Amino acid sequence: MNNKTYHDRAWLIQQYYDLGKSMREIARKCDASYWAIRCAMNKFGLNRRPDWQILQSPWVCEKRRITLQSSSGRAKNRSSHIGLCTGEKNHNWKGGIRHGGGYEFIHTGPFYISVHRQNMERMLGRKLKKGEIVHHVHGIKMDNRIENLALCSNQKAHRWAHSEEARVFLGDI
Repeated sequence: MNNKTYHDRAWLIQQYYDLGKSMREIARKCDASYWAIRCAMNKFGLNRRPDWQILQSPWVCEKRRITLQSSSGRAKNRSSHIGLCTGEKNHNWKGGIRHGGGYEFIHTGPFYISVHRQNMERMLGRKLKKGEIVHHVHGIKMDNRIENLALCSNQKAHRWAHSEEARVFLGDI
């Protein structure tokens, strides 16, 4: 595309306001810099969208420069994501599944829940009570099948489930 297209006021209005493209997207389309587009918009008297519109748009992960105050009192420029780059909007989204401490976690709304607890809640048909612990019978934390899960009423019962006495009693040894 002709890199001087952004010198046309009507074209800029169409791209920025009507199609909702960011200045960075327009710059990429024209093989120009962000600052060239910004200067052209200033030259034509075009106002930038307010931040509340930017936060509601699909380009919320566009980076901006912000100024922070350092401990010495000098201003520092930092690059920062504006808006919420969470969930599916994040470039690092892996389908809502995380792993930590040997366990698997799944994204459910605003937070993550461990898959073994979620499976036990489904099987029981209720939320787990405070203090209830889901035990992995075979000791494999990533094996979240119902056959490998046992519900312990408290921490003492869970410690017993890990003991050698329990393995003998349950026939694992």
